[in-house]
Amino acid sequence: MRSSSLLTAASLGLAALVSQAQAVPLSYNFDAIATGDIDGPISGSFTVDLARVWNSYDLTTPEGQPLFVQFEDPEGGFGMIDWTLPGDQRTTGSIWGATISRAKLANGGSTLTVATSAAFSRGASGEQVFSLTYTSDTDILYTLRHPFLSLNDITSATGSYKHYYALFGEVSIDREFSFTVSSTSAVPEPSAIALLLAGVAMSGLLIIAGRQRRTVRRG
Repeated sequence: MRSSSLLTAASLGLAALVSQAQAVPLSYNFDAIATGDIDGPISGSFTVDLARVWNSYDLTTPEGQPLFVQFEDPEGGFGMIDWTLPGDQRTTGSIWGATISRAKLANGGSTLTVATSAAFSRGASGEQVFSLTYTSDTDILYTLRHPFLSLNDITSATGSYKHYYALFGEVSIDREFSFTVSSTSAVPEPSAIALLLAGVAMSGLLIIAGRQRRTVRRG
């Protein structure tokens, strides 16, 4: 009876850990070659917080390709997708929103796009736009939504960035460039590592409990 209770508790605990792990923000670093106001190698990063998704829906493009979109309502606050690029300066203002779009292509491939943008006002004016699209020869970026990004199946990645900012009519930032990603790596969050260790421990409990049940039955 005792081993059965332990097995049940461990199963529930492991399920809770898996559920919590899916809510952990996902961070990625990337290296790229930029063309435009910045020419040459750049490094950047972005973080996606799937807990900030307000709406998700399936669409079909005019070309007949399936499209799955996750959208952050602007009223929900800016934060579903955050990014860092060279010379980036953050400015608060009106938010246009952030989206994650997955498309299944007619050739059997797929794309995953993270994009976000904002407009600025109140004595200052401008906009900030970031978009990054990953492409795979298979449909994995469309069909496999957890984990968020399957790094082993990416065949190419391109992005664009624009930051315009003027204070009382005087332009202080006017930057725009596109880039081609050469490599992407996942960055484990400290909380994700803790969850992983807890999951390993919980799995050990499951194994021990299972052995105890088998021993009791044999006795």
